[in-house]
Amino acid sequence: KDSELVSDVIKTAVTGFIKGSQPVIQEWNASEETALVILRVGVNGPKSFASVMYEKILSEPRIKKELDKPAYTHPADAPAAAPSVTVYDGLVIDATDYSFRPALINRIFNSKGEVLYDPAKISQKVLVEQGCGEYTNSVDKARAALRKRGVKNPLLVKASGTVSPSDLQVADETAAQIFTANQANGFMADARVAFVLK
Repeated sequence: KDSELVSDVIKTAVTGFIKGSQPVIQEWNASEETALVILRVGVNGPKSFASVMYEKILSEPRIKKELDKPAYTHPADAPAAAPSVTVYDGLVIDATDYSFRPALINRIFNSKGEVLYDPAKISQKVLVEQGCGEYTNSVDKARAALRKRGVKNPLLVKASGTVSPSDLQVADETAAQIFTANQANGFMADARVAFVLK
């Protein structure tokens, strides 16, 4: 859609990022007039690739506008949920039935297009250090990855479709379940979310 804009933002981010990298090996071959430079770049953490990309992408007005979708709110006319004894401290979303792929920005929507989960729900520090979630190819691996983030009992749900190749959709009942679980524990702010892919 705005591929030219996104491309410019990414070029700027990568240029700035390379300036902040650290040379590990520098060799010059005078006879061939060639140089070899190997740079060390961090994927996560302060001044990392993720940090630079999120900063550039999330501060671009046209991209921010695209991300500013209506937030999910629990329907007022919905019956009150029965008190649950189970406390969920993370989320595993099974997207194996769909062509979903990891991206810097993955979102989860309900059927009305209201956003349940996106980078705006994650603390900036967590987003830079860990990204917006874990990506695996099995539910067991997703649970194991979330255990490393301190999750003991994740809510397991299935996606009902995709909004785009990097955005998932869940049924309204599932959206209410996710919303209620997050209200009780706040796992989205810590990106305690795992996506299970094909």
